[in-house]
Amino acid sequence: MRICHLSADPGRLCIIALVLSGVALAGVRQAAADGSDAFSANGLFLAGYTKLEDPDGAPTSRTGLFTQQVEFHVAADIDSNMRAVVTVDLPRGSRTVDRVDIGETYMTADLSSNWQMRAGRFLVDFGRQNHAHAHEQPFLDPPLVLERLFGPDGIQEVGVGLRRSVPLPWNADLSLQITNGDNPRWVNPTDEDLLYVVHSRHAWNPGPSVSVELGGSWAAGRNPTERWTHALGADLTIESTGARWQTEYIRVAEDLKRERRTTGGLTSFLQYRVASRWWTQVRYDCYGLPIDQGWEDRATALLSFVPHERTSVRFQYSRWRVDARHRGFNQYHIQLRFGVGPHGSSYRGCHGCQA
Repeated sequence: MRICHLSADPGRLCIIALVLSGVALAGVRQAAADGSDAFSANGLFLAGYTKLEDPDGAPTSRTGLFTQQVEFHVAADIDSNMRAVVTVDLPRGSRTVDRVDIGETYMTADLSSNWQMRAGRFLVDFGRQNHAHAHEQPFLDPPLVLERLFGPDGIQEVGVGLRRSVPLPWNADLSLQITNGDNPRWVNPTDEDLLYVVHSRHAWNPGPSVSVELGGSWAAGRNPTERWTHALGADLTIESTGARWQTEYIRVAEDLKRERRTTGGLTSFLQYRVASRWWTQVRYDCYGLPIDQGWEDRATALLSFVPHERTSVRFQYSRWRVDARHRGFNQYHIQLRFGVGPHGSSYRGCHGCQA
């Protein structure tokens, strides 16, 4: 993926951050006063410790304090049928700040009661978690399969798309998107690397406090060998009061000149609200299905303390296995999250569960 960023010296970037923070706070006050559109800001700060195992089994360690991400988000109505979104990010996982990244920047337009258009730079509709920002992720890191197949930022492209509500007895919609194909999974040397994405979503409410959502995704584009790479995804979410279970599977098939390569993986997690301000979460994800030389998996446990809907402290432990001999490493993280403004203002550890 070609990352859009603005480079500058740290002093200028600090000034930019302060200005954007001031604008965000002003927007929040305005929104609170009259309910209009507002600016938002979200910050993620991380303390981590990793205990590594080298090929001989000797333990080593790595630790540090990081700015995981700082995001400034602007959303406003252009008119009654059009809306614009601009997102600016300070880079992830850095101890210092030397650039500003341009995140999602797009416009949506309601063409009719059933059709909506989106154009600009956006996270494509593939799977369930690809379109989640860092502060919206249910865990401190993205799913293993999503990161290994499409990179740490997922599939974020410049393009155009259409979404239509499908007339069925249940809630359903279908989206079609064409993007520039900048993700490394599809980029090719001729620059004729358009990516075609189709996503379908179906949702039911079998009970007064239970919801079920099923999704299917397909993406295809030319790869560096000028042949085609196809990605298929399926996801299932079951949610009730204070609890959610979600599973997602992604498989990629690459048609190369000398071989056809297939790989994929899955992620599955369960979230449960144990008290008014506490959530517990467990996850298992793996990469390398069908099993091949790139196989690895991860088990994760997370505990969240949410004193307010706009802030949380999360404690996460992960055990990685990186080969068939079960060698790997342990990770321990503490994350501080805070937000101002309407974008991501509520804790997203469990959709629909407020602190």
